[in-house]
Amino acid sequence: DAMADKLKERIRFTQELIDAIPVPVFYKDLESRYLGCNELFAEVMGVKSEQIKGRTVAELWPSEHADIYHQKDLALMVNPVTQQYEFQIKDKHGQIRDVIYGKGAFFDEHGQVAGIIGAFFDITDKKRAEQELRYLANYDTLTGLPNRALLSERLGRAIMRARRQGRRVA
Repeated sequence: DAMADKLKERIRFTQELIDAIPVPVFYKDLESRYLGCNELFAEVMGVKSEQIKGRTVAELWPSEHADIYHQKDLALMVNPVTQQYEFQIKDKHGQIRDVIYGKGAFFDEHGQVAGIIGAFFDITDKKRAEQELRYLANYDTLTGLPNRALLSERLGRAIMRARRQGRRVA
């Protein structure tokens, strides 16, 4: 049947398109069951994409994360605006990764929310670089002691706090 072949071709193309996206991508139904994902999402999870389909966040993620994901999903279905938030995930090696989630609702032919599509970006290296820069800006690299800039900042805060409290800085 030509119509069925065309539909299979479109489904295959859509999956190939999603797999080509260089960030983990997933999509879920109204019950928060995964309908699918790209290969990168499955790789981060440490399973095959077929093992993700039909499962819930509670079945795939640690409970402390799953509860938050589920609450965010429910909020998105009630108020279908784009969500963007920072969070941490545990990858297949058990490593904690800092990520930024982007999620949105997708709609059926009647304009009703049919599910959620989302992606996340790993910002772990960026966060580490920011921490290192903060350290380098405030501490001596040779001794590890606070430098003049940090001393000045802390002294300024102490003076402001003392003024608010009507005290002196010793």
